[in-house]
Amino acid sequence: MSLGWNVHKENFWPENKVLNSMKLRGGYGVLGNDEMENFRFANFMVSGSNYTNSGNNIIIGYAPSTLANPHLKWEQTSQLNIAADFKLFNNFTFTADWYKKKTTDILRQINIPGYVGVPNLPWSNVGDMQNSGLELELGYKKNWEDFTLSVNANFATIKNKVLRLEDDIDYFNLASFQTMGPVSRVQVGQPYGSFYGQTYSGVFQNQAQVDSYVNSNGEKLLPDARPGDFIWQDNNGDGKIDENDKVNLGSSIPKYTFGLTVNLTYKDFDFMMFAQGQAGNKIFQGLRRLDLPDANYQTRILDRWTGEGLPTIIRE
Repeated sequence: MSLGWNVHKENFWPENKVLNSMKLRGGYGVLGNDEMENFRFANFMVSGSNYTNSGNNIIIGYAPSTLANPHLKWEQTSQLNIAADFKLFNNFTFTADWYKKKTTDILRQINIPGYVGVPNLPWSNVGDMQNSGLELELGYKKNWEDFTLSVNANFATIKNKVLRLEDDIDYFNLASFQTMGPVSRVQVGQPYGSFYGQTYSGVFQNQAQVDSYVNSNGEKLLPDARPGDFIWQDNNGDGKIDENDKVNLGSSIPKYTFGLTVNLTYKDFDFMMFAQGQAGNKIFQGLRRLDLPDANYQTRILDRWTGEGLPTIIRE
């Protein structure tokens, strides 16, 4: 459903050379997503679970292909848009569009224990997620006999948030990296695929600093540390450094996207140039592979820690 109002066509609109036209519009709609194979709510019997009888004869056996989910339903996405379109000074156009998009009952295969004994993971409606933001576009177009210039620039924001996960769990891990284990997760209240990890406050400069890094009971927080190692932080304050100290390190989803397009025409010749970019997101840098001795390093390795008093990033 969508509605629009061309305000400049009303009788009260004064003709002028500044704001040539204005249109207000809005829309709301709900779409379903059934992008999955048919009958994923059911469990069918499939062959392959063969066995032998008392006479050592092989009998073809059948077993369920997965677990049934009679409550499985379509994923739905609702979206609300409120926008305004303007034409200014006869050659400029400007559009502002605010949107809010919510997806509920997201379809996903869920993990189950191996002892269940089915070959395929069952499908389930695992949670809800929301995107909201603002999209802006500014354009300019001008003709001079055989020459035409057209310039369009756009800018958009996006705020992503996970609203709910299956069985009211708080999070599940999304991606892992070699010896580091999980590096991103899907967590309620945070953007999808946010990075999670340990934080550090510097580098141990000497053994005395290592020995003095203790908890309230006087126990070393990092008993195996050596000078040059990171000073990992006890973020939850439980007196030990472990997986529970991982914190949100930022989102992999850009907060801002932008672009520029320039078109030039002269008689039968034309030229086009475009650029695009994004900002406000984190990128996982996986060049320093601990499992490969010959992995590539950045030039930051030249500033590695080699002795006391060097406030650098890694031990040699």
